[in-house]
This record gives sequence, C-alpha cells and structure tokens, in this order.
Amino acid sequence: MKKIFYLTILTVLGLGLSVTSCTEDQLTSSAIMVDTTQVATLSGVVYAELNLQTAGKEIAPAGTNLLVTIPLSDLSSNANQGNWEKMITVGQNGAYSVEVPSNNKGVTVTVTPTDFTADLTLENNAQFPVQKTVYTIAQTTAKVKAGLTTYLDITYGIKSQEELKYTAMLYGEITGELDTDNGVQEALPTGTIVTFIGKVNNVIVWSKDVVANGKVYNLQVPANTAITAHWNFKADKNVQSPADPSKYIKVKYSYIGNSSIGTYNPKTDNIRDFNVGGGNPFIY
Repeated sequence: MKKIFYLTILTVLGLGLSVTSCTEDQLTSSAIMVDTTQVATLSGVVYAELNLQTAGKEIAPAGTNLLVTIPLSDLSSNANQGNWEKMITVGQNGAYSVEVPSNNKGVTVTVTPTDFTADLTLENNAQFPVQKTVYTIAQTTAKVKAGLTTYLDITYGIKSQEELKYTAMLYGEITGELDTDNGVQEALPTGTIVTFIGKVNNVIVWSKDVVANGKVYNLQVPANTAITAHWNFKADKNVQSPADPSKYIKVKYSYIGNSSIGTYNPKTDNIRDFNVGGGNPFIY
C-alpha cells in the first residue's frame, strides 16, 4: 500500500508576535499529505583543512553534524511552506549518506553543515603546535531524483583567517638561583606558575599561565604583541650558613619580578631563555 505521511505545518496569520507568547488566532495548523514512498540518496565526503604542513584537505571529524532539508512544496502541491528535515552525522572516513523523499521531477536538498572546532596544525614546522580553530561553511544544495544517487562533497573553511595570523611559538628555559653551592642555575620548583602577559598600546590583551615542570617551557603567543613574564613564588634556597660558612642550609626565599620577553612576528619559532634571579630572604 502506498504510504502517505501527514505533516503539520504552523502558519503565521498575524504580525506582532511576542518572543514569549502567542495567541490562538495568530497560529493555525493544517495537515499536508506528503508521499515518501519514493526516495533518492545523497552521498559525499566532508573535508576540512586540518593540517597546513601537508598538501590537500583532510577528512572532517567523525560526528560532525549536517542538517538535511527539503521544501515541502517540492514534495506536495498542497504545501507552500515548511521543510522535511533530518540531522545526520559524518562517519569515521568523512563520508555521509542519507535517503531523502523525492519524486521523478526531482527535489532540491539543502545541506546545512554545523560549525565545529578542531586542532589545526600550523605550517611553520613540526615544532609549531596545533591551534584550536573553528570551521564553517555556508549551506549548499543539490537536485536529487527518485531512484538515483547524487554525490555532493563538502569542504569546510576556517571561520576566521585571523587565527592564522596572530600566533608565534615561544620556547626556551626558565631558571633561577635556588642553590648557591653548585654554581649553576636551577629549574623553578615544580608547580611554580609563571604568567605571560601580552600588551598592545600598554593594554593587556592576552595572558597565559605556564606551570613549571623542569627548565623547559613552550607556549603559543599572540604575534605583534609585547610579551612579558611575571612571577611571585617562595622556595627553599640552599645558602651558606651564617654560623658556619663551610656549610649550607635551606632558607625560605621570595622570588618576585618580571622580565620583558619580546615582540614576535606571526608563524615564527622563537627561543627566549630567562632567569628569575636569586630572590630575597622571606620575612615572616
């Protein structure tokens, strides 16, 4: 038996609808018969630029949502508004496929991809980190006919090209004098926080905390921005004993200060070591 589906369409009858409520005489509903016994298939692969170090596009992440819609007016001569719709997801290989109601004349399918966030590998070199980036694309359409498969590939773009322009890579060593017995500079105590701040025209526009774990640090910073490092911590420093200079004892020291790190061009690697100094005896 032929399947006939009844879809309820809401029709706005008047102006002045409020956001919070509407009256019964402003909305009415009517049943529209839509024949869904005939179907077409829409398939394709979804791509995105996820790695600027390699040629070509990569497949979009699995689970990316695509909203598929068809005007009911394409499916029924009695309809003049409303849509048939279905939300589908991209598979592990970037592919999607969906069956949609159609007819021998053909219907127009609109695919509206939803924005997603993914890691973008920047193009400088392998040492440059990935960057969280928003991907987007405008809706696209295809004409499909009953009994046929139509192929429509989709390629996302980066939502804001500015995301590729504002970053530089900064890495190096952070050290300090925490032991006067060995003649070398030590790593800061594990867990010590050093705050990096970026200023433009003397206004703070960016900040990032780096947690010490050894001497080496690395972070992504805004380009064309004056970067400074700031610290305020206490640590046990190994110093000569006042009572017996031949011996060393642990004394609580306070380390407070800042250092100008520099201003860097976009998409560059930059080495910048700095030292927090020897601190001052902590006064309780």
